[in-house]
Amino acid sequence: LGEEVVEMAGVRRGIQMLDVAAGSGALSLAAGRRGAHVLATDISPLMVERLLARARAEGLANLATRAMDGHALDLDDESFDLTASQNGVSLFPDVARGLAEMVRVTRAGGRVVIVCFGSIRDAELLTFFTGAIRALVPALVTRSAARAMPRESASSPRIRCSAATEPCWRAAILVARLIGRSM
Repeated sequence: LGEEVVEMAGVRRGIQMLDVAAGSGALSLAAGRRGAHVLATDISPLMVERLLARARAEGLANLATRAMDGHALDLDDESFDLTASQNGVSLFPDVARGLAEMVRVTRAGGRVVIVCFGSIRDAELLTFFTGAIRALVPALVTRSAARAMPRESASSPRIRCSAATEPCWRAAILVARLIGRSM
C-alpha cells in the first residue's frame, strides 16, 4: 500500500516529505526509494531505530528518523512539501490536534495525505483492540477518530480521495479547513 500511496501523492526525487507516526515505514521507505528527502517520525524510539536500520540496509541515505509525538511536532512551520500518515494520525487520541500539526509543518501549496482504516466504530478488530487498550490505560485513548471529525459530508473538487471511507473524507475536509488556503 505504501508504494501505491506515494505514487498517488506524486512523490518524486527531491521533495521534502514528513511521515507522521511512521511505524515500520511503509510510506517512508517507498518515498525514499523514489528519491524524496524523508523525515520519518514516531512516538516510539524503537520503531524509528528499526526503520532507520531498514533504510540503511537499502542504502537510503535520504531518509532520516526522529522520535517525537505527532500531537506536538518539534519541527518548523511550513517545512515540508508533503506530510503523510498511513494508519497513524487517524488513531491518535486527539485526531484534530494531530492533523493540525501536519498542516502546520506543510508548505503553502503542499499536500497532506491521510491513509486511514475508516471509522473505528466500523472496524471490528480495531474496536476490540481500542476497547482493550482503553480498559488498560483509560487516559491513552480518549475518543475515536470518527468522533473527532466534522459531521458534514460536503463535496469539494479540491479534495481528492481515492477509495476513501466517509471518515477519511471528513479528515480531508478538516485538513482543508485547517490549512485555510486552497489545496
